[in-house]
Amino acid sequence: MELINNVNEELWNAIEKSYKEEKYTGAILDAMHFLTEIIKNKSGLDIEGPKLAVEAFGGDNPKIRVNNLQTASEKDTQKGIEEIIKGIYIAVRNSRSYNSETDSKEVCNSIVIFVNYLLEVIHKSKVSFQENTFLLRVFDEYYVPSKEYSDLLVSEIPKDQRGNIAISVLLKRKKGKTENLASFMKSLIEVIEEDDVARVYSVVSEELKYTNDEEEIKSIISILPGEYWVNTDKAVKIRIENILLASVKVGRYNKAADRCIGDAGALGTWINEDYLRNFEDLGKWTKAIIMKLAEGSIEEQDYIYNYFWNEICELNRVNINSYLKDYISQGLTRGYYDVAERFYEVVNKDKYHPWFNVFKNEIAEYESKLAEEEVEDSKTDIDLELE
Repeated sequence: MELINNVNEELWNAIEKSYKEEKYTGAILDAMHFLTEIIKNKSGLDIEGPKLAVEAFGGDNPKIRVNNLQTASEKDTQKGIEEIIKGIYIAVRNSRSYNSETDSKEVCNSIVIFVNYLLEVIHKSKVSFQENTFLLRVFDEYYVPSKEYSDLLVSEIPKDQRGNIAISVLLKRKKGKTENLASFMKSLIEVIEEDDVARVYSVVSEELKYTNDEEEIKSIISILPGEYWVNTDKAVKIRIENILLASVKVGRYNKAADRCIGDAGALGTWINEDYLRNFEDLGKWTKAIIMKLAEGSIEEQDYIYNYFWNEICELNRVNINSYLKDYISQGLTRGYYDVAERFYEVVNKDKYHPWFNVFKNEIAEYESKLAEEEVEDSKTDIDLELE
């Protein structure tokens, strides 16, 4: 019997060298290695041996289904394939990997032909994970935007398909709800490989490279975690950050309506602390935000206080920017109640906050004015002329 005529071409290519050199035990191990790679690729798993057989073919929802799993007979067949593959790892592969066995040509032929049979079964099998079907659940109107639910969905995606799913969601983003997609993408990007993160942000960079459309920009930054923004192409990153800063500079906020006044500044409201932390020049952003507080109208100040004050203070907690430091210092020293109120909202959350020491003298002066009822409702002449 010519083995080459009784197995598929890919399997023969995997064992040919050892087989022709009459290294029959080596040929058996080559066949087992080939079987392992086929199972791993189809299941998306990155494990080997008996555990691979159990994870790929076992359980109520196996990653590889050899039939429809509807009848008792079909379930028995599925279980049988699981046990056979688990057994062949234990009885055939392991014994030859760890012991100095020497196999005859006849034994080699028998085992390789049986491996070929298993490969045919796997080739005809169905993969339980189908991208299009899975995406229906991501864009489901009843999606639950919680970490628990998003983590559960992400756990169903084979490891080697996570990057593709992330890119598909990104490209279809306008079909889903922002809150839902943001929850899903955060859970997904946290577990995908570095190479896949790079692939995702290559797509992000292409999507943002030429656009000036605020809705386009918002549709991307609103669903992706800010901590991964650094993976964006640097030229694209700098340009988009400039567009975002321009939005912040014109932003105004209506307290009564709890929203921006018109569309001005709306894009900037999607910037969170993680994005700010990963922007190219935090100092530039801190200066722009503080200058808006010092020189802007009430609506402009409210915009900053509502969307950026806590974030910019947290990012300057240890090494405080000179503009922010001077703004707080003047506000406390001159007895401006609104500046002091915002300051205390930040530091009173932590009795060990470093700013208690940074502004020790200013705090004492403000509290003296407060006791003497010499404070003003709002700042009137904070003058920032720092370089």
